[in-house]
Amino acid sequence: MASIYKRGATYTVNVSIVKNGKRVRKTKSGFKTKRDANYWANDIEHRKNNDELSAVFAPDITVPEYFGKWLETYKGNIKSSSMTVYLATLHTIERSDILSTTKAFKLTRARAQQYLNEFGSTHIRSTTAKRKTQLKSAYQDAVLDGFIKVNPFERTIVTGSDPKDNDLKFLETDDYLLLINETKLVPTVNNDIILIGALTGARIGEILALTTDDIKDGVIDINKTEQSATRTIDTTKTKSSVRLIDVPVWLTDRLNSSYQGRLFNISQGAVNKAFKKLQTKLEFKNIVSFHGLRHTHASYLLSKDVSIDYVSQRLGHANTAITMKVYAHLLSSKRLQEIDKTISLFDKGLQ
Repeated sequence: MASIYKRGATYTVNVSIVKNGKRVRKTKSGFKTKRDANYWANDIEHRKNNDELSAVFAPDITVPEYFGKWLETYKGNIKSSSMTVYLATLHTIERSDILSTTKAFKLTRARAQQYLNEFGSTHIRSTTAKRKTQLKSAYQDAVLDGFIKVNPFERTIVTGSDPKDNDLKFLETDDYLLLINETKLVPTVNNDIILIGALTGARIGEILALTTDDIKDGVIDINKTEQSATRTIDTTKTKSSVRLIDVPVWLTDRLNSSYQGRLFNISQGAVNKAFKKLQTKLEFKNIVSFHGLRHTHASYLLSKDVSIDYVSQRLGHANTAITMKVYAHLLSSKRLQEIDKTISLFDKGLQ
């Protein structure tokens, strides 16, 4: 920051700059007005910032190099789980025939679109959209920093295949209830984890982060999560993910009598493997991931006319709009049932 002070009838400006690797003070006096002094100080600060940025973002760096430097400069303090997603994007563009050798500040909108088309040819549309969002954000900073005038990802089109049928993400109701009974009757570490997931809809990381302090009388307190890659404890995915979930008292009694301290010492991969093995053993119609158990829990409650507000709170969604978006297909079928019931009431009343 520049300092400006009045000396006699004129103003003097002091600005700290880096010269030959050392921080020195640059001073200029004789400004007749404070406004003139501010203009000069702002110009020096602007040039200083550009020099510092240019030292980080060399003009001839490639797209992957720029994205990596951008992560270090502007995203250094984000959560490790979010950084993992950004690093996945970095690895993707490093392998891209289109972007790997392209100069970052000479990337055209047409070439950016070619990359999205290339990526979308092997990924679903939502994954391509995430890649575009991250790259567009990085290049928006390049615009703000004065390296380019136009963001090459502006108004590009997201491509990709449509996701598989949503029904495959859910267990059939009979299979879901069988799973609860099976894991309830056979108490093992894996079964307890699966049982908690089935009865709460909690994410696998949230369950693996649980301690006995989080197990109340008929309530499970979700207030942290385990990162899959490092198995370290971190804050929850969002603020709304911190929540209290009502469960049967027999479940909390079972957990409190079986565990001390942190409940589970097992990787997420091992749990997913055990869960799929159990589904195969029970001959389920659809084999789902552990996250599919979360969808099954919510779908079952909604199908039994549990209010969407309460289901949304159990899942830790910020609002019901998110729940409605995820379960739109189920809610749509429920709406058709309500329409039939309404028309039937009027038909009977008019007979």
